[in-house]
Amino acid sequence: MKLRIREKLLGGFAIVLLLLAAIAILSVTRLNQSADRTQQLYEDNALGIQAALTINQNMIASAREEKRAFLASDDAARDALVEQSREEMEVAQAALAAYE
Repeated sequence: MKLRIREKLLGGFAIVLLLLAAIAILSVTRLNQSADRTQQLYEDNALGIQAALTINQNMIASAREEKRAFLASDDAARDALVEQSREEMEVAQAALAAYE
């Protein structure tokens, strides 16, 4: 069976179109996987750093309030500073729990 030039050209173009479709499907799949990996990296790294900074800020504030409480001469002011220090530590613990 001999194929004419028309059938040979159509067959070649069909093969090229099939290869193009396969590459397009593979590309879309890989791009979706890449987007998922990028989102995972963001969640693991950027949000971890943000949580660490929040925890650090609240722990520093808590330590500052404790220091001020030690230096306070008035009992009411000391109690208020200790309570504020505890609240800062609770916020830090909540930020840690939210990140986990």
